[in-house]
Amino acid sequence: MSTSRILVDKSSAELEAYLQKVLDPGQVEHSFLPQLRVHAAKARHHTRRTLKLDPVAEYFVYDFVYRNRARFRKPYTTAREHHGFRFENGLPVDGVTAYSEFKSSISAHAALNAHTLSLDISSYFNSVYHHDLSHWCIGIGAVQTDVDGINQFLREINAGRSIDCLPQGLYPCKMIGNNFLTFVDTSNRIRSSAVVRLMDDIHLFDSDESVLISDFHQIQSLLGEKGLSVNPSKTILPSEARKSVSESVDELKLGLLKKRREVMKRYADGTDLSSHPELQLDLRQRAYLLELLKSDALTEEDAELVLALMHEHGDDLLRYLPLLAAGFPNLAKRFYQLGAAALRSTARV
Repeated sequence: MSTSRILVDKSSAELEAYLQKVLDPGQVEHSFLPQLRVHAAKARHHTRRTLKLDPVAEYFVYDFVYRNRARFRKPYTTAREHHGFRFENGLPVDGVTAYSEFKSSISAHAALNAHTLSLDISSYFNSVYHHDLSHWCIGIGAVQTDVDGINQFLREINAGRSIDCLPQGLYPCKMIGNNFLTFVDTSNRIRSSAVVRLMDDIHLFDSDESVLISDFHQIQSLLGEKGLSVNPSKTILPSEARKSVSESVDELKLGLLKKRREVMKRYADGTDLSSHPELQLDLRQRAYLLELLKSDALTEEDAELVLALMHEHGDDLLRYLPLLAAGFPNLAKRFYQLGAAALRSTARV
């Protein structure tokens, strides 16, 4: 998994020189190689397919996005927001910060509007069409050589298939995927007083429920023009949103969710959490999290909350780890962080 980074660190000049041969129309003997198809574990034994890029292809997509970073702009108004996956002050916005801002924005708009509707795109990355990405590249104002380069990249890494060509998991690909969907939140066909989006997770807000329903139909139409569709199992209509709000989260869990955001920020910064006593759990909080693990209806959200906050209490989780690993393999990053915390604790002893 570190091969690309090692080669960039040690041989970036050689990678760049070979990439120029790949992108040169006159040197047809050089090309991007068809990439290995891999599958990442998801909850309930589902998998997510994607492409594992080789160093040349990975170097290209990072370089493409970095050179065009100014074109991944912030939203122009708080009424039409898309969060994360862009550069600020020369550095990429980290995912934890973007998610925290996204959730805060949802809470702020929910307080100002009587109704809300949320939706999610079904298998988004696996459904994006090559030629739509090409038109997107032209639309952001990329130079022709970059348009030609991204076309060649998407075509050759996927062995000529026009669908399911955008790799997942890499920051530059997330930037492309997030920016591509601005056609939804900037459309003049949408009348909601506010639209908040992070990648394909879209929330609408308005004082009039009929406006939200009308916009929901419009968004489905807009997505359909790109061959995309809404995931029915993740749609929350205004009436359903009111019900979920009435079943309020208890105060203790709200405090834990706030603490989780701070913990994730520290992880992103590489900070040693042992130096932040305010982020440690008290006995009541630990008991609450362990009680969640005993539930027969344990959700992915609750499992992630437990793993994120119990970083200094791995011994308490030992008996539950097989259950968590089997039920939520997509939380592998949280298992890694838990293990790293255990190693740091052992080193301090």
